[in-house]
Amino acid sequence: MGEIIVAVGSKDSLVEDTSLLAAKWLDNPKIVALTGPSIRAGIVEKASALFIDTNVVLAILDPDRRDLEAVKEQFLTLKERLNSIVYYTSLKPDIPSFLESAPVQMEQDRALRIRERVLSLTRARRKKMTDKAFALLKERIRDESLLHQELGKLLDYVGDKETIELRDVAAVVTETHEDTLITLFDAMAQRNHKDLIGILENLLSQGAHILASRAFSSDRYGSSCRQRTWKICRRPK
Repeated sequence: MGEIIVAVGSKDSLVEDTSLLAAKWLDNPKIVALTGPSIRAGIVEKASALFIDTNVVLAILDPDRRDLEAVKEQFLTLKERLNSIVYYTSLKPDIPSFLESAPVQMEQDRALRIRERVLSLTRARRKKMTDKAFALLKERIRDESLLHQELGKLLDYVGDKETIELRDVAAVVTETHEDTLITLFDAMAQRNHKDLIGILENLLSQGAHILASRAFSSDRYGSSCRQRTWKICRRPK
C-alpha cells in the first residue's frame, strides 16, 4: 500500500524537496511529475495501467483542487500501488480533504536538515563554522544533494584551520542553479523550444545532476523531458 505526502515549499526548492521526500520510500526513485492540464489525464492513465514500475513516485505539482477532486477515485485507487507527493508552492494551498494528510512545511524542515548535516560533518572533522559562514552556505546551496560534496571541498580548503569563516565559503562554494523545474514546465507548456534548451543547458552547466542533457518532443502525446530521475509528461493542447 502506498502513501500520499502533502508538502508546501517554494519553486526554488521544488526539485530538491520532491527528491528528498521520494527518498523516504525508495533508494533510487523515478519521479513522474504532473502539472497543470496533465494532472487529470496522468492520474487516470496510471490508475488504469496493468503494470506500474515499483520505483516510480508520482509528484503532483501545484494542483487545482478541482482537478484532484475530479479524479478522486482514481487517485485513491492509485494510492494502493504507488507513493505520491502533492507539492504546493503557495503559502495557503487549497488542499482537498480526501487527501487526509497534514502538509509538511519544507522550508522549515530544509533549514533544520541542512543545519544538522553541517554540524555532523564539521564536528567529525573537528571544525567550527561561524553563523555568517553558515548563512552564506545555506543561501548558495539550493540543492541539498550537493551539500556533502560542497562541504567536503570547503573542509579540504580550510585545511588545519579550526573555524570556517565567511570568506572561506565565499571562496569555495559556488551558487547552485537559479532555474527551477517550474521554469522548465512553463517553457514546455508554451512550446518554447529555444528557452527549454537554454534552461537545460544552464542547469547542466551548474551541476544539476538530476537532469539529462536532451530529448524532448512536444508534438504528440507522451512528449517528455527525459531526466536521470525525473520524467515530465504532458498532453498537447
